[in-house]
Amino acid sequence: IFSIKHEYLSTLLSMLAAMSLKDMAEEVNEKHMKPWSEMCAKEGIQNTPLSPFIYSAQLDNLNIRASADKLAKTGFTLTRPHVTQESLREVLRDCIELEMFPKGHQS
Repeated sequence: IFSIKHEYLSTLLSMLAAMSLKDMAEEVNEKHMKPWSEMCAKEGIQNTPLSPFIYSAQLDNLNIRASADKLAKTGFTLTRPHVTQESLREVLRDCIELEMFPKGHQS
């Protein structure tokens, strides 16, 4: 949606990333907190539950790869089994409408 480049990590890269979660969280926070605050201030958003900040503890024991197999075994059915650009845009529109996300930064 925002032309963010991404790639899928192999198991080896996932293990390497887990080795320095504190450093990774600090780097991500330094990169994203100031621009996020500036965007919100420009749009007059003073209070939002959305934030790019992440604590390194939130990454502990985090599986980067996920499978819905365990959910399927319980009988749970996903109402949206696949993430699409349109479903992400819908969430983004809702957040903008609720003044939780800067409207000038939608794509």
